[in-house]
Amino acid sequence: MGREDQKNGWESSKGKTDLCQGQSFLYEIRRGYAVIWRCFSRDTQAVVPEELEGYPVKELAPYAFSDHQDPKDRENKKRSACVLGDQEELPMLCGGRLERVILPESLERVGRYCFYNCENLESISFGGGVRDWGSGTFTGCHKVRKLQVHMEEEGKSTWKDVLSEIREELEVDYFCGRGETAKYAKLVFPEFFEEGVENTPARILETHVHGSGLYYRNCFVQRVFQFAEYDSRFDYAAAEERGELLLRMAIGRLLYPYQLSEKAKKAYSRYLCRERRAAAKEILQSKDAKALSWFLNYLLEEKEELSENDRASLLREMKADASRMQDPAAVSRLMDFEHKNRPKKEYDPFEL
Repeated sequence: MGREDQKNGWESSKGKTDLCQGQSFLYEIRRGYAVIWRCFSRDTQAVVPEELEGYPVKELAPYAFSDHQDPKDRENKKRSACVLGDQEELPMLCGGRLERVILPESLERVGRYCFYNCENLESISFGGGVRDWGSGTFTGCHKVRKLQVHMEEEGKSTWKDVLSEIREELEVDYFCGRGETAKYAKLVFPEFFEEGVENTPARILETHVHGSGLYYRNCFVQRVFQFAEYDSRFDYAAAEERGELLLRMAIGRLLYPYQLSEKAKKAYSRYLCRERRAAAKEILQSKDAKALSWFLNYLLEEKEELSENDRASLLREMKADASRMQDPAAVSRLMDFEHKNRPKKEYDPFEL
């Protein structure tokens, strides 16, 4: 559900030197900007700084976080290396040790195979200013499940390239703008995989695509993400994907309705009403107070699809679930909501 992401906002290394402490970098100053070759840290999270020696960090070198290095690149680094911090005391942060990376908004280019075989990499934060993701950037990265993307404004970007290369299920926190006017959306992209099937009589190898993930990754027009296209694919996903994933998609769009049309809102709402019991469990398990408050108000407002008996029954089940989960905060919130919205009986002077 993205509990902490929306609470803390966009994560960036800009102006947060504390995030970069305990790290060391091998880098080069090239034509007025810095190129990072290696990161050294005891942590499993890499926070790439916005600048080094006063120069903006605009590029990550090929294989920068991979435990493999191109021999030519290794020789170049020996000849022209700059060092930030004491690398002798810190292990190299690369390969299977890397679990999370926060890239600066100054970054414009990511070298080829930068995260090659970072098999435990799970989360990536980056800005919309990256103009070039090198070939094979995420080869061997099969555990990535979360992207955090920040756009200064709606427009062309290259995060489609990241979506296309990572075929597993992805949860994307999408930020646009800054300050009080900043917009936020939570998007879920299903996985997909391709299978080569031989058509023996015709002697042709056909490629079959499984899952709706590829369909969702094509919601771009000239590299501009189309929210309306994303929402229009929900019926298609409903026929292909498991219920838990569909619930996360619907809840995410309804909870943070950036560029959500009325038509799409009704489609997500109908699905949520139909699967309200599973939706309630999903929200309680997320322990997201904001999502729970939204869901309760949603139940109250959804009068067309839900009767008073449906609502009362669901609230009883939610209280029982929250109690089993040993979540007193949720139980308290549910009881308070039930008390405030209990139907008032008409006064009957003859009733004893």
